[in-house]
Amino acid sequence: MKKNISTGHPTNLLYVVVKDNLSNEVMDAIEERLRIWSESREWTINAPELIDYIDEILAKGHESHTFGFALRLYSAHPPWGDKLPKEIDRRHLDEVEFLLNEVQAISRTFNCSFKLQLDQIAMGLIEDGKMDERLRVGLVNEWRKVHGLSLV
Repeated sequence: MKKNISTGHPTNLLYVVVKDNLSNEVMDAIEERLRIWSESREWTINAPELIDYIDEILAKGHESHTFGFALRLYSAHPPWGDKLPKEIDRRHLDEVEFLLNEVQAISRTFNCSFKLQLDQIAMGLIEDGKMDERLRVGLVNEWRKVHGLSLV
C-alpha cells in the first residue's frame, strides 16, 4: 500500500493506552486482540504495536505502568495533507474506526478507560465503552467530513 506515498512522507503515531483499571485480564485481552488484528486485515503501514512500559518512580516508591498500543499513520498535517492520497487517508480512517470500535468493546467488557493521543496531542478518551465528545467530534467526525461520510 506504500506505492502511492512520496519518499520521506512523515508519519504520526496514534497511541491508545489504558487510563484506568489496568488489570491482567485487560492486558491479556489487548495482547490477544493485537495478535488477531495483525492477522485479520492488511494494514496500510503496520498492524498496531504493543506498548508495555513500567516506570519506577523512586522518589515516591511507586511505579507507573503504561499499557496499550500504537498505530502508525501517514501524516495528513500541513503541508503533507495535500500530498497524502485520498485512498490512503480513507484506509487510515477505516483502520482507526475499527480500532475505536474494538477499544470501546474492551472498555465495556472490562470496565476500563483509555486515553488516545496523536503523537503529543491529546485526542480524547474512551470511558464506559463510549468515545468522549472530543474524540468523536474532533477526530472521527472531522475526518469523516473530509471523505463526505455521515457523522457518528
